[in-house]
Amino acid sequence: MNLDDFGPGEYPYKTVLRDNACESIGYYLKDYGYTVNALHNNDGDFYERNKVFSRLGFDTFTSVEYIEKYDVTPLGWAKDECLINEIVSILDSSIEQQDFIYTISVQGHGDYPEDTEGLELPVKITNNEITGNPYGFEYYVNEVHEMDKFVRDLTEALSKREEDCVVVFYGDHLPTFDMTDEDVKNGDIYQTQYVIWDNMGLSKEDKDVEAFQLSTVVLDKLDLNGGIIARYHGAFMDSEDDEKYRENLKLLEYDILYGDCEAYKGNLPYTITNLKMGHKDIRIAGARNITGHVIINGQNFTPASQILVNDEEVTTIFSNSSELVVDEYQLEEGDEIVVVQKSKAQKYLSSTSIYVYGEKTTQ
Repeated sequence: MNLDDFGPGEYPYKTVLRDNACESIGYYLKDYGYTVNALHNNDGDFYERNKVFSRLGFDTFTSVEYIEKYDVTPLGWAKDECLINEIVSILDSSIEQQDFIYTISVQGHGDYPEDTEGLELPVKITNNEITGNPYGFEYYVNEVHEMDKFVRDLTEALSKREEDCVVVFYGDHLPTFDMTDEDVKNGDIYQTQYVIWDNMGLSKEDKDVEAFQLSTVVLDKLDLNGGIIARYHGAFMDSEDDEKYRENLKLLEYDILYGDCEAYKGNLPYTITNLKMGHKDIRIAGARNITGHVIINGQNFTPASQILVNDEEVTTIFSNSSELVVDEYQLEEGDEIVVVQKSKAQKYLSSTSIYVYGEKTTQ
């Protein structure tokens, strides 16, 4: 959908999609048997993605709270290299199925420092006064340099797989510097390049495409059908009457989101999914008292794992993916233990099943 059609500050993502499902590439591909996964190396509750993704057909959402190992930038953003293992892991977890993975990266995100003294910045920028923050721009370029390596490493990892893969790379905005149309080569700060990589030998085509048309372009390349919006784009996006094309698109969008769903004969065909946070199961396998502290064993713990005993948080130390520690604490028989994944905003994103200390279990 074209976000230009919505009022200032109105994002369906933050309003109507709180309550309703909406046509998306995720729902399209579910009809072909794909698993539909979201991946993001940032907080899971930011923009309430932990809720909204279920309205867009996603089966799983792996946010940074579910990633065990990652490095951070000097500004505290997770570096993108950690996403490669997660992408490969999602692909490996469903060998019998094809997968759609929507990945949002953040390494190059601002704001950008005005003082970079003490930082190792191997790429040096000269004659750099145009952005209003020359040191910050140099910092940004160095982060992009590492992101380029991430793209290389990702495509190398995927090229070794014995399955067809397509990756679409795009950016959703320029960095926050004092830039104008005259400062950028393409003459428009609201344009961004996109790249389609594949290991299938798809034909290359250079084409100007609106962001809301991009998924349709990819589906057409793969001979896959979408829903009403995608079919509309496929039929009319290259029409000579661009104004009429956009006007009718706006009518479709209103009907689907705010109207009577006449495009679907009055019945929205999409239902909210039961979104699973993290693509790996987090489980407690056992708990034991050792003099002065408690050991919780299990699987797929991360630094964001938090132990609750009888619904009360206890100070949790992350040891590794299979072990959490509570210092200066002892469990009593019958204590109920769960492990939750806790966001920086102190929200619980998911929880394990209850493990009862002292009770025989087959977990």
